[in-house]
Amino acid sequence: MKKNKSSSNSQNYRIPPIVISIVDWCVPFELKEIIKGDISEGLFNRMTNTKLTAYVWLFKQMIGILRHFSPINQRGSIMFIFSFLVVSSIVIMTFWLGGSPSMYFNLPSIIIVVIPALLAPFMMQHKSDVFDAFKALVDNNSAIDSIEKYIRTFQAIDKVAMMMGWFGVISGAVAMANNIEPEVFPQVFGPAFAVMSLTLMYALIVKVLCHLAVLRLSGMQSTNFVNMD
Repeated sequence: MKKNKSSSNSQNYRIPPIVISIVDWCVPFELKEIIKGDISEGLFNRMTNTKLTAYVWLFKQMIGILRHFSPINQRGSIMFIFSFLVVSSIVIMTFWLGGSPSMYFNLPSIIIVVIPALLAPFMMQHKSDVFDAFKALVDNNSAIDSIEKYIRTFQAIDKVAMMMGWFGVISGAVAMANNIEPEVFPQVFGPAFAVMSLTLMYALIVKVLCHLAVLRLSGMQSTNFVNMD
């Protein structure tokens, strides 16, 4: 009776939500419940000693699960994250080499480009589909029949960002032409033109990131079609 009670308690022992999320993310469907049960039992048995020992063991288990399963079941997600970090690092390095990074930051320009671009997909799809599109970039378990919808989400962000980028350039040029006096034109043209160009730069950055997202989702679609065949 005591053994059965212990077994029942271990099965009902609460696994930390982050552990459940990691298992759901990288472990094949047919092994998820088995691994969760093993983790729950092992954690329960080690909790009888000290919590520190139990959580150190749990951490090692998570590292082992990620190392074993994620290169197989979430390889595309890992490569997308790696590509995203590489592109972001190159952009930051470019800012750094070009001078003071602060001169590449202009809040009004960011608002002009980013806010309309992020709102665009909500005008054509339900908000849950938009959030699922972002989630699909780092999760191979997304439904194959929704990938086309997810691709359209990032295509919409891409197109609106570029249109708003050019809008910022043109509106900036009009404002600059109307407000700069001929006497000071040589002195202020350079800084004014730089700020005017920032909207286009932000739009190009958004376009590159959206292109990476579309490539990621297209790769998922191709892989799923191959597996179905």
